[in-house]
Amino acid sequence: MTNRLSPPCSYGYNGRQYQPKQHAMTDFSTINKSSSQSFNAQKRLIKDLLAGKTIPCSHCGKPLAASLPAAGETHVLGHIRCPKGCTDIELEVE
Repeated sequence: MTNRLSPPCSYGYNGRQYQPKQHAMTDFSTINKSSSQSFNAQKRLIKDLLAGKTIPCSHCGKPLAASLPAAGETHVLGHIRCPKGCTDIELEVE
């Protein structure tokens, strides 16, 4: 019995030149822009809430509440939460 398959070729499968697929470069400016917008929106939300404004949860519409650690408590994090728990933002307080 003879082998009818051709020996491996340095050009690749069936004698065709191997062509690596070219992937489009990720546009990091789009990712950076959306990340920056999200950060600034959260910063405004925290600023408005701590200024005394009533801010509704974007998911359930219930008002968000802030709880901050007492002065001198360094091991406790601050939180911004809605009553249902669908929004929960941890704050690092210095």
